[in-house]
Amino acid sequence: LRGDRVPRTSTIRTEQGNYTSNIPQVLQEIQDAWLPVYNRHAASPPDFAVFASNYGQYYSNFTQAPSDTPTAEELHKQAQRAKPRVSAGRDGWLPRELKALPAVAWNKRKKVLDLAIELQTFPTDYTQVTCPCLPKKSQGNKPLDHRVLAIFSAVYRVEMGAWFRILYKWFVPLLHPELHGAVPGHEAAEVSWDAQADLEHAMINRLKEILLMVDYYKFFDSFDHQWVRDFLTMLHFPPAFVEMVYKLYVELKRTIKLGKAYGHSFIGFNGMGQGDVATLLPCSALVSGQFYMVSCMYPRIRKGACIDDRNFRG
Repeated sequence: LRGDRVPRTSTIRTEQGNYTSNIPQVLQEIQDAWLPVYNRHAASPPDFAVFASNYGQYYSNFTQAPSDTPTAEELHKQAQRAKPRVSAGRDGWLPRELKALPAVAWNKRKKVLDLAIELQTFPTDYTQVTCPCLPKKSQGNKPLDHRVLAIFSAVYRVEMGAWFRILYKWFVPLLHPELHGAVPGHEAAEVSWDAQADLEHAMINRLKEILLMVDYYKFFDSFDHQWVRDFLTMLHFPPAFVEMVYKLYVELKRTIKLGKAYGHSFIGFNGMGQGDVATLLPCSALVSGQFYMVSCMYPRIRKGACIDDRNFRG
């Protein structure tokens, strides 16, 4: 998880301004700080009807998504993509263990997935998610200065990964062309490169240029589950896919993990998983619609985005 770059948290600053390295207290401080984030829309959920009325026109290019579901061969191929150091989920399966399974094993797993799709719900053990808490680079040591990831069941990652690949072939061409993060054939560096090139061009030619760099607050963690359900439905995703993702997140039990220590499980009102490829679908689509809106209203404004890190230039 750390890639040997960022050490895990050992000391944290409390809301009272004190420092503690007591692991149970650190876990409690992190959970207490993040619970309001995961429940920020509970008291006043966003009204999707209002969103669709005001901005639905900027998603009119979305066609019907393919109804294909992963085959046993596609599941096997997805399992083969596992990297050796990827962590296991709460089910205990390591991705490299699934990678070692023969192709015939996925014929049986395909039957389980088909039944789940028929029932429009994933197995209940997929709702148990481990959330490692990693400090962000160049950030402070308060609980909200950390990134809370989501480590799902390894079997779920294979199944969702294979389904995601089917949908992504349809999905990517519908996105705004200036979205670069997690888009095949694009590099995240293109976002900053284009902005830097524009500024240098303005300086050389003595032109007036404004660069606005914006970032959503807790972007992945703010998506309301019902809102995502309605949003994906509007974008013509398969009904079974929409319902399965919705039910998974409504019942998702997150457990903060720090080293070998675990906090108490909790269910949040909102928040997609940073570690679930399905998260990229509503996140990328939302920014894409925003870019189409800006292009329509202000055609001379140039822009670029890597997921939610956006810049506007003109």
